[in-house]
Amino acid sequence: MKKLALALGLAGLATLACVTFRDSVEDKLPLTVIRALREPDSFEILSLDPISRKERGATEKPIAPEKEFHGFEILGHAPLTDDAARSELVELVLRGVQESDGTVAACFNPRHGIRAVKEGKVLDMLICYECLQIEIHFSELDESEKGRLGVLTSSSVEPDVTRIYSAAGLKIAGK
Repeated sequence: MKKLALALGLAGLATLACVTFRDSVEDKLPLTVIRALREPDSFEILSLDPISRKERGATEKPIAPEKEFHGFEILGHAPLTDDAARSELVELVLRGVQESDGTVAACFNPRHGIRAVKEGKVLDMLICYECLQIEIHFSELDESEKGRLGVLTSSSVEPDVTRIYSAAGLKIAGK
């Protein structure tokens, strides 16, 4: 009986040792970012040209300042005032961050953008589902981050994110 109990105990420990624990989204993103996304005063989505101002070079037509979002041309934008659609989009973005397995590519070709304003503070996100990276610009970030933060995401949420953009009348470049 003691041998059985010992064997079961060791089997249980071995099982626990094989379990991998995932970080929560709160471990990957500052709470100020999550709050600004979940409780914004205003919320806008942007469709972006994935070719940056730097990649265009001097020979191509420059991006007009009012059509630029952190170095990328805005192809279209729309306020997302429907609470259900906004909540769904935010939870999809957060789920993508949560589901990231750490895979990343060397490109950064964002096609999706988000601007959320909370108490006068602007949070901007550029999302590249091709390389699985999100670039966040927010004045409320820790001083060491200098107002900018990069996190990884998962491509699993991209079709649903794109569906919400399409429903708002935005076309995603290359889709």
